[in-house]
Amino acid sequence: MELVLNITNEYQGKSIKELLRSKGYSTRLIKRFKYEGEITLNGVCVTVRKSLSEGDVLRLFAPEPKGLMPTEGELNILYRDSWLIALHKTSGLAVHPQGKQSSASLASILSGALKSGEAVHLSGRLDKPTSGVVLASKNADTAARLFSAFKARRVQKCYLALVNGSIATDEGEISLAIASEPASPKRFISDSGKPSLSRYRVLRREENHTLVLLYPITGRTHQLRVHLAAIGHPILGDSLYGDGESAPRLMLHALTLKLLHPHTEEPLTLYAPAPLPFPSLSKGELALALGRTPTQHRMQLAPEPFAAICRGTKKIEMRLYDEKRKKISLGDSILFVNRETGEEAEKSVVSLHRYGSFAELYEDFPPALLGYADGEQKDPKDMEQYYKREEISLYGVLGIGIE
Repeated sequence: MELVLNITNEYQGKSIKELLRSKGYSTRLIKRFKYEGEITLNGVCVTVRKSLSEGDVLRLFAPEPKGLMPTEGELNILYRDSWLIALHKTSGLAVHPQGKQSSASLASILSGALKSGEAVHLSGRLDKPTSGVVLASKNADTAARLFSAFKARRVQKCYLALVNGSIATDEGEISLAIASEPASPKRFISDSGKPSLSRYRVLRREENHTLVLLYPITGRTHQLRVHLAAIGHPILGDSLYGDGESAPRLMLHALTLKLLHPHTEEPLTLYAPAPLPFPSLSKGELALALGRTPTQHRMQLAPEPFAAICRGTKKIEMRLYDEKRKKISLGDSILFVNRETGEEAEKSVVSLHRYGSFAELYEDFPPALLGYADGEQKDPKDMEQYYKREEISLYGVLGIGIE
């Protein structure tokens, strides 16, 4: 990793370490610059204690960390571009390797899937029994920007949970400090603990259970699990803070992450549909979880809608953007009209897949879906012209997951 920073008046008199801290770079990365790499100011080697002046040119270099021991496994990719990969983690899979265990983790599977040897930087964390969205960065700079965003609470997290009993109020917040137990993974409520805040909104009440949206404002270990148990509504299947036999798994799922892209500042909503045994969400419940009103789009497609989108057929009534350049969003519904039979079918958009380059698209799709004949030689450079000819923007949504 290499950083070149032009020092402005904002950082006049500050040390290099203070500059890096203010930009969200982790202590681990600063130590890598210090001990494994090189720091130069105006071409002269310096330490992180060196004071800065306006007009200085700061260069920092650190070798990329060695990748994890790769393991085989399936990845459910929700989003990917040149900087980020959003993954849907399954329940029972650890995010990082645990201790000296050699069993597979999300990080090790991702490491094995990155054929370019890129380092794995996973932002945020989910407990092993929790499923849902996990965000990974392709380089240390992006990881540092995300670390800063999480620390400043600029990333909005929404979880789905099925809890024991009926929560009386439709929405509310839980503000209880959380402390850790020595030599134990458990956390507990204590005035001497760290301040912790969670908000909730009830989606529906069922017999003896409540389906609820949870919004952790702080990010303490086991925060949602501890808070729900503390108010008398432990999450079903929680073996630490409730009855582990009440459900086949911990009924907690990281449903969405909302943030500004760390490089483009484009608003991102990353959504992982809740798997079984979670109950299905209605359109209204999904819209509430996504924080928006779903829109209906009408498309006239071939019998195989996804293939038709990838081929760029001009018979699609609405292209990948509508007349106001508004992108198709999660939770929207699409009315599919079969050109051959006239049959209509309304589907909900549950996932979007973006690509950061034509080369990535070239790698992922077989020739038939890209308009190439069998045996025809493909060239990634030809793809840009192909999509321009078909008047479809790569920046738009090229993959739509529906159910």
